[in-house]
Amino acid sequence: MLLAQDKSYKKGFRFDHVWPILKDIEKFADNVNAVEVFQRKTDNKFLFKDLKSITDPILREFFQNEQSRIIQKRAQQQVLHQIWRGAVQPHQIGTVNGAALE
Repeated sequence: MLLAQDKSYKKGFRFDHVWPILKDIEKFADNVNAVEVFQRKTDNKFLFKDLKSITDPILREFFQNEQSRIIQKRAQQQVLHQIWRGAVQPHQIGTVNGAALE
């Protein structure tokens, strides 16, 4: 017998005890996406900054360190994405793009 034909079957959401957790899940996913976009835009500002235009040596070193950190982070993300796609096996991690996962 199909549930739709069963007269004792009650329609509706049967998991009211988890609704407070699930109700905002889409909003949370949108916020995570917005944070990622904001982070990438901020990172791009550091990456595309011309270090030769910075006269203060301390500030120039800061930008240089940030650029290195961002490049390393993106290389690691690319390795993780390749592993997820199956293009790279986990034992090959140290050889992909010269980036090892920490």
